[in-house]
Amino acid sequence: MGSTRDSVALVGVDLGTSSVRARLYSRDLRLLREAKAPLDIHSVAEKNVYEQDANDVYLALRSVLKAVLRDGAITSAYVGLCSYSPSLLALDREGRPISKVFLWLDRRAWREAEEIRAEFGGELYRRTGLRPDPIFHPSRILWIRRRMPDVFRRAEFFVQIKDYVLFRLTGEILTDYSSASETQLLNLSGRWDGELLGYLGIDEHNLPQPVASAKLLPVKQRLLKLDGEIYVAVGGVDSACSSLGVGVLDEGPVAATIGTSLCLDAALDRPVLDREERYEVYRHVVPDRWLIEASHPTAGASIDKILELIGGRGLHEVASASPPGARGLIVLPFLAGSRSPDWNPRLRGVIYGLSLESGREDLVRAFMEGLALWVREVYEDWKDLGVAFEEIRACGGASRSSTLIKTISNVLQIRALVPQEVEASSLGAALIAGVGGGIYSGFREAASIVRFSRQIDPDPATFPIYEKIYRKYILLRRMVKDLEV
Repeated sequence: MGSTRDSVALVGVDLGTSSVRARLYSRDLRLLREAKAPLDIHSVAEKNVYEQDANDVYLALRSVLKAVLRDGAITSAYVGLCSYSPSLLALDREGRPISKVFLWLDRRAWREAEEIRAEFGGELYRRTGLRPDPIFHPSRILWIRRRMPDVFRRAEFFVQIKDYVLFRLTGEILTDYSSASETQLLNLSGRWDGELLGYLGIDEHNLPQPVASAKLLPVKQRLLKLDGEIYVAVGGVDSACSSLGVGVLDEGPVAATIGTSLCLDAALDRPVLDREERYEVYRHVVPDRWLIEASHPTAGASIDKILELIGGRGLHEVASASPPGARGLIVLPFLAGSRSPDWNPRLRGVIYGLSLESGREDLVRAFMEGLALWVREVYEDWKDLGVAFEEIRACGGASRSSTLIKTISNVLQIRALVPQEVEASSLGAALIAGVGGGIYSGFREAASIVRFSRQIDPDPATFPIYEKIYRKYILLRRMVKDLEV
């Protein structure tokens, strides 16, 4: 920062599954400083339980904010929040946690999800843009009501982890529209669904009030013990913030956030629903915009796993030694079930075409191509829905792999862009805070500042190779779609 006393800080905070990260930016989006604090996950995998302690998340947030705002020249700071979603946390009347945080990985409420589907059928998707699933609030709240009746009786509020952190910082129980949409309790019209709340035995007073993502609130100064005034924007869901962070406000470009999971998000000026309920539709952090999303839960995780198994390091170096097509290997990289498009928690990975000629480099490339083939599958579905898919804007840690992004570009035969700031969720959260603080006149000005470091064009020579492989991939998908494991 500078040495003048009129310095203004712009901070994006990403509440992730395994860590909390804060990144300090200049007004022109240069990264000035960052800090990261790890988080523990409490899991009982055989029971589909994945939890966190809410206070641990809050303490990690305080730690990283203090680290990036330690400069005494900062006179005011605008902080934007983003978080994984959906999560669920029960609070008592004073706002104290009375449950652990249910992570997005947690699927213990699968029986309740089946009951909700039986009760509401396709009507729930038509109203909320989300299909019944154990990760969403209705199934989880019903699970708490039946399995933790004392918690349900004492619960005054059901919130997400970002809502809780915001409450600790400001004393206000609020959420934003993208996060509210991801609960499956908010209708596409922007109202809490009264019939669904009644079925669960709660009402809208048990939920945080939805407000605009850019709404600013003053932070209670004694919490951080820093000089200057600090304001926090309500922020949004991480994938929605990533979409803003790579400038996806209108149809055409698609944000591809690639980390442990892979999320594809396209911006819409109206909800576009899928009769087969394959894809989620929810609110963007940008007003009057929605997102259609496809999610692969084990994208980067699948590549990490195969590198672990073969003892390899350096994704690019290993995979680049194998030609397009991986010498006949085809991989379905679903190592922990699937979300979009088939929502099958029983689905597992498949390696097809293994031969005596196959090498470790072919196996790594085949896993990468498997992810790209899944993106192509989504591309074809969205084309049928009338959703434009003209350019990939890749972000997240795995987007640093030129080989992976080039593979996606070749399989789809469309251009890919990689931004200068690949941690686009943090950047999007910071841009939201900048809009709220008046640093930018609006979301379009904020998005116009985003810069891209690489453009990757498809190689036409790979088109016939990947067309043939894609047909085989689809045949394999159909064969194992309903296979019990």
